Amino acid sequence: SALIIRKEDIREHDRLLEVLTPEFGRINLIARGTRKIVSKLNPHLAFLNLLQLGFMEGPKNKVLIMAETIEYFVNHETEAYRAAFGVIKLIDQLIWYNLPEPATFELVRNTLGELNQTKIDCSPVILRFKANLLKILGYLPELSKCVSCDTTKFERRLFSFRQGGLLCPACKSANDVLQVADS
Repeated sequence: SALIIRKEDIREHDRLLEVLTPEFGRINLIARGTRKIVSKLNPHLAFLNLLQLGFMEGPKNKVLIMAETIEYFVNHETEAYRAAFGVIKLIDQLIWYNLPEPATFELVRNTLGELNQTKIDCSPVILRFKANLLKILGYLPELSKCVSCDTTKFERRLFSFRQGGLLCPACKSANDVLQVADS
């Protein structure tokens, strides 16, 4: 399975595809001849569609040899497209090349599946995606215990941006905390 993150025209008839896969992570593929009108691969190489890809390792680059669409992104609502491309933009900014990320791929796949539903409010879907992506990538702040001493009993909850989570009053450092409401 794969999702196309970026396409770039190169040479006269070829494209450079950047794809996200669960097995290989984010990789670049050369799609030879896909800019030709008679290309059999070109109809499958649309953004946001879930694809089954086959490629081989060339002397310098990976070369696309097979593509088949598994699931089409058919929601033509402007908000859904904007949200879906926002997901792709975040992946483009936060995911490294050649690093298998099966959990991230599944999160993106599920999020695009939700956005593909007609007449959906995209805001909660995108908020859930961002929180889960931060969690998978290890950036989600610790909100259940003190990041310094691991206590779970708080008189006051203080958040430290520098330490990446909650601090109890005993562990707080000067001018590094923000008080958090208990609700």
